[in-house]
Order: sequence, then C-alpha cells, then structure tokens
Amino acid sequence: MLSCQIYDVLELCCIYHLAIKVELESGQCVHGVPSDLGKDHSGDEILEILLHAVPSKTKHAIKLSQIVSIEALVQNPHFDKVEFLPENKK
Repeated sequence: MLSCQIYDVLELCCIYHLAIKVELESGQCVHGVPSDLGKDHSGDEILEILLHAVPSKTKHAIKLSQIVSIEALVQNPHFDKVEFLPENKK
C-alpha cells in the first residue's frame, strides 16, 4: 500500500490532467496523462494513463506496485518528481 501523500499526488495528476513520465521497475518509461486510479480484474491497484506516443490516445493500465517514480512533464505547483520508495509501498 502506498502512502497517502503519493495517492494525493496521483489524484492531483488525474484531476488536473498533468502530463507525467512514469518510470517502472523494469526500467521502461511511460509518458502520458493520468485519467483515473482504480483496481484491475485481479484486484491490483492501477493508474490509468492516456499514452502520448499513441495517436489515438489509448488508455494503458499501470500497476502501482510496478512504479518507481513519476515526474511532471509540465510545471505545476504540486510536484516535480516523486520517488515510490520501498517504505512508501507498505
């Protein structure tokens, strides 16, 4: 489970449609605009994101447990970069 502060940042990204870069444990980076937080069919917490690289603005679900960090791609008053450290994934 993530800390409340991290959930708050993710919710702000969804509410304000902030473009972000998501770094995953695999080393892959995903660029897009978060649209919602939820759970997948197996009950894992996910972040739905509209991908920038796909012209049709395809939604992609990212498991929160796989995220290492998120970084804002636009200036905003809420955050620049958030690390999903192991102590925040309790």
